[in-house]
Amino acid sequence: MNGTKTIDPKVRARRLGIRLALLVVYAVALVLCFYGGKGHAILVDNKDAEGAPALEGIMVSVDGREALELYAGDRDRVNVKSQRHKVRVEDFNGTILAERSFTVDVDHDMVLLSVPKLVAGLEPFIEKFKPLDQALPPEEPSTGEAFTSPEAGAETPSAPPAAP
Repeated sequence: MNGTKTIDPKVRARRLGIRLALLVVYAVALVLCFYGGKGHAILVDNKDAEGAPALEGIMVSVDGREALELYAGDRDRVNVKSQRHKVRVEDFNGTILAERSFTVDVDHDMVLLSVPKLVAGLEPFIEKFKPLDQALPPEEPSTGEAFTSPEAGAETPSAPPAAP
């Protein structure tokens, strides 16, 4: 013999099978960690919505956490992980006004949850949040003749008087 070991084909096939199984387990763990650990911000909004007026004095709980106390016109932020969430809306007397489950898309980092729409049963009560700078249309280019102050048309002295 020349000192080289030959591996039995059954052992080689078993090793290959174990390595492939570990690769699949790692891939599944990676996907679960990504979807389970992805964080989102939910803006809980109690402002007037289309067809649903703001509610006075409510408690909103997301995923069983401590309830947020909201009045008409209020907005608060809840940071959550995972895609699936449950929201519960109660009045200050403890009467449950609404309780729903919803899913947040992976590509949505921040969503707006409209409590008045949720309680009224209107869809969609949750939507992707668009910051103000992205929601406004682009401004028209300026010609340089913008109005700046009431004294803009008056002459301004070119230099202060010289000191004696």
